[in-house]
Amino acid sequence: MSIRNSSVLGVLFSCSILIAGCDSSSQTRAGASSTGGAGGAGNSGGASFAGGGSSPNALTTVVGPAAVDLLFMVDNSSSMADKQTILAAAVPGLLSRLVQPNCVDSSGKVLGTSQLGAATPCPQGTAEFKPVNNIHIGIVTSSLGDHGGYSICTPGTATSYVDDSGQPVVQPSDENDKGHLIGTLGRAASIQADTAITQTVNLKLDPLGFLAWGDPALQADQSLTSGELGSAQKAFTDMVAAVAERGCGFEAQLESWFRFLIDPVPPVLPLDAPDATNLTHRSGVDDALLAQRAAFLRPNSVLTIVMFTDENDCSIRDTDLGWVPTKPSTSIPASSPACATNPNDKCCCSCSATPPAGCMACSGTTTTATNDGPYQMNIRCWQEKRRFGYEFLYPKSRYVVGLTHAELCPDQTFGDMDCDCGLAHNIGASCSPGSRRMPNPLYSNIVGQDSTGKNVLSQTMVMPRADNSNIFLVGIVGVPWQDVGATDASGNLTYIPVTDPAWVQASATTVPTNPGPAGIWSMIYGDDNANITPGDVHMVESLVPRAGLPGPTAAAGADAIVGHEFNSALEELQYACIYTLPTSRPCQCSLGSSNYAYCKYSHPNECCDLSFAADGNGGPGGDFDKPVCQGNTQVAARAFPGLREIAVLSDYAKSRDAVAAGNSIVTSICPKDLTGDPSSPGYGFNPTMQAIIDRLKDRLPSN
Repeated sequence: MSIRNSSVLGVLFSCSILIAGCDSSSQTRAGASSTGGAGGAGNSGGASFAGGGSSPNALTTVVGPAAVDLLFMVDNSSSMADKQTILAAAVPGLLSRLVQPNCVDSSGKVLGTSQLGAATPCPQGTAEFKPVNNIHIGIVTSSLGDHGGYSICTPGTATSYVDDSGQPVVQPSDENDKGHLIGTLGRAASIQADTAITQTVNLKLDPLGFLAWGDPALQADQSLTSGELGSAQKAFTDMVAAVAERGCGFEAQLESWFRFLIDPVPPVLPLDAPDATNLTHRSGVDDALLAQRAAFLRPNSVLTIVMFTDENDCSIRDTDLGWVPTKPSTSIPASSPACATNPNDKCCCSCSATPPAGCMACSGTTTTATNDGPYQMNIRCWQEKRRFGYEFLYPKSRYVVGLTHAELCPDQTFGDMDCDCGLAHNIGASCSPGSRRMPNPLYSNIVGQDSTGKNVLSQTMVMPRADNSNIFLVGIVGVPWQDVGATDASGNLTYIPVTDPAWVQASATTVPTNPGPAGIWSMIYGDDNANITPGDVHMVESLVPRAGLPGPTAAAGADAIVGHEFNSALEELQYACIYTLPTSRPCQCSLGSSNYAYCKYSHPNECCDLSFAADGNGGPGGDFDKPVCQGNTQVAARAFPGLREIAVLSDYAKSRDAVAAGNSIVTSICPKDLTGDPSSPGYGFNPTMQAIIDRLKDRLPSN
C-alpha cells in the first residue's frame, strides 16, 4: 500500500466506531475453493444490446483462428513507474509471438520464427500453433477509490499539500479509475493521436478503450502485416504509459479485474457515504463499464488475466464497514483475545461488539488496535482479522468463485457471490445468498444487468465457455523469482508451471533456485487468518527485521533476494524481493525547502527520507537503512509479499470447481536480468511472457 496523501500525517486517532458482528470473512487454505457446484446459467430474459453495434442473431460456433482476450491489471500506485517501463518493453514480444509462433520440428525443437504474410511461414518445420489473428488487449488499474470514506483516494478532495505556486493540491482523478479500461480515461487521449499508430481494418483502437487486433473473419492462412504488428506494439506501450503512478494507495488488485470482467451488477463509483448506521451499500449499476465489457470480452475466447503489482492486495468491500480503513481520522477498535492465536476462531471479533456466548470479553482499552497509529495508514490492510477482529476486505474465495462458477449471487452477504455459501459454511460464518441469481459473464452471452434491469449481451454471440479450460490467471507479483523459477544452461530464468510436481513436493526433476522441502506452494503461500506462514522467510509479512536475514546495518547485497532487512519505522512491511534499477534515480527534492512535501508527492522516490524522527507508534527515531538506497539515490526497486494474489492463484490452480486444474501462472515482479540483451529470453519480464505462451499454446488451434 502506498498512501501519498500527507493529510494522514500527524492525525490523532480518536474517533471510535462500532463494528458489529464477529463473522470471519476470510478463508482458510484447506478447502479454500470447495465452494459447491454452481447451477447452470440461463441465457433467457429481456435482452437489451449495449455497447454499440447491431444486436446479434443466432449463436454460431467457432471456426478458424481462436480469439484471445488479454486483460492486464496494472498497479498504478506510486512505486510502479520503473516496473511499468519494463512491462511495456516485454509485452510486445508476447504479441509478436502470438501472431508469429515459433517453427518447430517433430520433437518440439525451435527452428526459428514464422514469417508474417509469407507463402510458407515456416521454411523448416511447422508453426507450434496457428497464428492468432483475433486479439483484444485491455488494461485496468488497481485504483477503485475511497469505498465511501471520502478522505483518501477521493478525486478532487483537498490534500495538505500546496504546489510550487502556493495553491492547494487536490487528489487527482487517477485515485479512482472505477475499473474502466485505460483507453477510456482522459489521460489516455494521446493514444488515439499517436501518429506512430496506423489504424487499419485489422488494427483498431476501439472507442470503448481497448486494442482490437485482427479481424474475426480472417482465415487461418491470413495474417497481419509487420506494420500492423508494430502499431499494435506501440499502442500497448502507450496504454501502459497512460496508467502512470498517481493512483490510490489502497490497491484493489483482485477486485479491479473481477469488477471489470465478472461482477454482474458493478455498482456505481464512487460509493455513497455511509448511512445513519455507519454502513455503506452497493447501489446503481455502472452501465459504462458493462458497455466496455460487452465489447471487450468474447464468450468463447482464450481469456488471460494478468495481475501486475508490487504489493499485497487490498480489495476493500463495497458494503458494510469497508470504508473504515480509508479514514485516517478514525481509529479502529482492538480485537478480542482469541484473535491473537486464531483469527478464524468464532470468538475472534471486535472489542466494540458483544462477544458470542462462551467467549472471553475484552478487557482494558478497546479503542486502540495493535499498530494502528497516526503514521501507519500504509498497513491498514495488513492482518486485519488478527488486529481488528474484523476483515474489511472481500474474501479471497470471491475471485476463485468468479473464475469457476457459472452462476453468481451478487447480493450474497459473505461477499464471495457463491450461491451455495460453501466457504462461509465451512468456516462457520453467516451467509445468505440473497434473492438474485445471475449468470457469470465468463460463462454466458449475458455480460451483466444494466441500471434499468435489462440484460446486456456480448457483442459477439457465439457458444459461450462451458468450463474454465480457456481461462488463465497470471500473477507478476511480489515473490522471489528464486522460489518459482530455475535457470537454464545459458543462465536464463524460466518459470516452473504450476502443474509441475515441484509445486507440491520436493522435485528431483525440476528444482527452483530456492527449493523448499515440501514444494513451491509451501514456500510462498501464507494466510494469517489460518496461521499459515510461508516457508520462505522473504515471504513473511513483518514490520520488523525478520530473523534469519541480514539486519539493517549489514553490507549491501548481504542477502541475494532482499539485500538486507531495514528499519521500517513500523510504517511498512519488509520486502519480498528487490532488483537493481537499470538507471539509478536521485531524489529530486531538497530537504528543508518550502515545497519539500509537494516535491516528494510529485516525484516519488524511496530514498528522499533516510531517517525518521519517531516510529509509527510514537517510539524513538532512527535510520531507515533501506537496501534500495545509496544515500539519497534510489538504486533498486522493491516488492512486498503478494500473499493474497498468490493465495488466489493457488486456490484457482487446485480448485475442485475447476474442470481444468493448473490454469494459474506465478512469476515475480523482481526481474532476474536487466543488464543483458533486452531481446534475450531471460531479460526483464520475457520469462513471464514465455510462461504465458507455454500455457496458452495448449489451448490454441494447432497446425
